[in-house]
Amino acid sequence: NDYVLVFNGDLVDRGPDSDRVVATVARLLAQAGPERVRVTFGNHEMGVLTPDRFGWGGWYSGSRPPAQRRAFVDRVRAGHVVAAYGGYRVTYAHAGRPDPYDPGVLNAQLAAAATDLGAAIGTPEDHGAQLAAIEAYPDVLGLGGRTGRGPGAGVAWLDFAHLPADAPPQVVGHTRHNQPTRKGTVVCQNVIRNNVNWEGGEAVVVETPESLVALVREADGGVGVQELSLPGSGSGSDGDPGGT
Repeated sequence: NDYVLVFNGDLVDRGPDSDRVVATVARLLAQAGPERVRVTFGNHEMGVLTPDRFGWGGWYSGSRPPAQRRAFVDRVRAGHVVAAYGGYRVTYAHAGRPDPYDPGVLNAQLAAAATDLGAAIGTPEDHGAQLAAIEAYPDVLGLGGRTGRGPGAGVAWLDFAHLPADAPPQVVGHTRHNQPTRKGTVVCQNVIRNNVNWEGGEAVVVETPESLVALVREADGGVGVQELSLPGSGSGSDGDPGGT
């Protein structure tokens, strides 16, 4: 009851059983309560909302029927899926932002985008609404270029290379690394994609008021601890209690 569990985006399209991942998170939301579980909005969650933009029909995100897309819209509007989450000293977002931002503002933009998109799902206006939402909400949905990840991308798409060392204190995912990586006051926790074919790979970042550490699954099945102290970091908040 003293922690918030944050899934930092891209729950789906990262293995053969996305349905089971989604069901597990839904169960945790039901058991622990939404104030204790948050999902940040990644580019593959965006694929559920705007499938026509990406052509990911062979992937889970790009092949959801209208009913599942509407259910996801409801999750966003309820605040279970957010653009960013403020911890004690860092903000959690799938890809992050180079400049200071208010998680609450981005979360409101994501909810507004989901509302716009939800009204069009399964109608002749669906395709146009998807493209319009990407243009209308660039801080969240922006791709930063035709293929995404560019320097002007939104909080779901920005590549770690475009986060400067003086970016706000954040924990992000999105860009793959061999181990949790710190640049200034930004930590990228995404190690699973580079290590998918061997026994290690997972990393969990644990934040308390005094520390930030990564628990990393090693190749031999053990767990290593990596200190991730952040100099001069401050805190954002989306108004939820507890740490991360």
